[in-house]
Amino acid sequence: MLFASDAAFQAAEPFMPEPTPYIRCVRTFNYTYLHRILTIPSGEKVYVVNDTLANARLAIEMLGQVGLSQYHFLPFGPGAGETDPEVRYAVTVGESRLVPKYIPNVVDVGIRVPDISTIAGIAAFFGLPMGLVDEVTKNFISQYVQLLKVANHRLEQANNTKFLTQSIITNIGTGVCVVNGRGAITLVNRPFAEALSIEKPRLVGMLLKEAAPEFYRQLLEARRRGGNHVMLGEEGTGIVVLFQEIEDFAHEKLLFLHCQPGAAARAPRDVRKPEEAACRFEDYLTGDKKTKAMLETAKRMSLTDFRILIEGENGTGKHLLAQAIHSNSGASTHPFYRLHLTALSEEETIRKLAEIYEGNIFADGKGTLYLDGVQCLTEKLQREVLRLLDARKGLRIISSSPRSLYEMCQEGDFLPELFFRLGEVSAETVPVRERPEDIRLLCEYFLRNLCGNPALTWEELFGDGLRRVLNQYPWPGNVKEIANMCKYLSCIQSGGRFHEKDLPPYMLAWVRARQERVGPLERELLSFIGSHPGIGRARLCAELETRGMEVSEGKIRSLLRNLADRGLIKANRTRGGCELTEEGEILL
Repeated sequence: MLFASDAAFQAAEPFMPEPTPYIRCVRTFNYTYLHRILTIPSGEKVYVVNDTLANARLAIEMLGQVGLSQYHFLPFGPGAGETDPEVRYAVTVGESRLVPKYIPNVVDVGIRVPDISTIAGIAAFFGLPMGLVDEVTKNFISQYVQLLKVANHRLEQANNTKFLTQSIITNIGTGVCVVNGRGAITLVNRPFAEALSIEKPRLVGMLLKEAAPEFYRQLLEARRRGGNHVMLGEEGTGIVVLFQEIEDFAHEKLLFLHCQPGAAARAPRDVRKPEEAACRFEDYLTGDKKTKAMLETAKRMSLTDFRILIEGENGTGKHLLAQAIHSNSGASTHPFYRLHLTALSEEETIRKLAEIYEGNIFADGKGTLYLDGVQCLTEKLQREVLRLLDARKGLRIISSSPRSLYEMCQEGDFLPELFFRLGEVSAETVPVRERPEDIRLLCEYFLRNLCGNPALTWEELFGDGLRRVLNQYPWPGNVKEIANMCKYLSCIQSGGRFHEKDLPPYMLAWVRARQERVGPLERELLSFIGSHPGIGRARLCAELETRGMEVSEGKIRSLLRNLADRGLIKANRTRGGCELTEEGEILL
């Protein structure tokens, strides 16, 4: 299986049969367009725009890694809040539609593309010929040469461009080296030196034949034969160094060398990498005072080594809170590993715990283990977790449960010893029904993201009746249910506002069920009003008489007032008559 992102892998992991061979795509910038950023004046505030704030922050981190440190980058995306009017430039990763409309200067560097290691991994897994990988590598080299030419041109205009070019080489994930026509190394990074086992401290300026004499001999032989690569180590398991002649901006001949794994090299199939804890505390969207207080307490907890127990209903963001705690802790540079206990059998859980116990997941013994769903542990598994706590004392443990573990202890379903050891400190997430102000925030956030319009508002999205229903609905699925509803609405979007009739069928059934029963006379009134919008009391009396129902105008007035109080009709003033509300239409 090939996963486009870590998020896609995390969503599918609980359902993957074992062993399942898989590759997680590592994406990088498209170097064809990266030079466009250099047109922005140094020192400017620049929005980095992506589909989520987390992805925008990741893009900023990657821009810093390639040496673009002369700008003040700010993350922007759906849910970012108020814009900064001083910002006049934006860089976007293929998401131009999300850039604030007032920004006049937009640089689109295109979507991130799979890096060479991902392409090589796919080719290696399927045993594809080296020539196929060579084509991809040549394309990468061509793109890099264009960037190098632009960077060298900028070097004549600005002193910081040399630093940019060197930073790109230094921080690229695979081994790269550039040798000039005299055989001297002009650019090189650490992965290249490590691949060739070069231990000399200063390689730039040194002749390649002096830095790596055996490799240099193999390189000369390969070039004499008309080849394009040198194999280091056993074929299929070693390192391939590909080379190609290029020209710089001044048309000087250069030799570009690039390392990649051998064609048959592949990662072990049964080892799963820990996920990245992408969520931070500022990503936890809320305007609720109680939730904000919980987050502040959790921040303080994150700065300790205490084991944390997170309790709360399903869909209230326990997993995101665990990620935020890890990201804010001293263990943030170490792995975050989620053990999804509700999705694993007893045998699978024992095997996973054994891997952790033996150090296969946390090689240095440091990091955060997130036990998601500890309420489902059998007594046997609870004792296994106790054994793990004794053995891996340097490991940070965060646990979560939708049920009260204390009550489970009282009922004899959970070991008190484990409860008190897992819950040295605890946090409780707040259900949506207790934070009604967040309904608006969450609906706006999800639909802005889904519709690709960060300016959409609560009033623009929903009709009056639907806003009233959303505020009254109990949201048993919490934030996850709001997200699902927004996805459903985005699929039926017609360009106007959403109304109650647009709700998912099960929510529409809830709306109908909560309406009080109406009698035959009230139903007749609703039917008349529905077919004759703006009808008045006098005409309603006449219509009822034609059907053999003699009702006084005073009685009609009382019935209409009752229907209006229940939100089924809207009684207009003066001669406006009556008309059905969305609730009345649904009832009929």
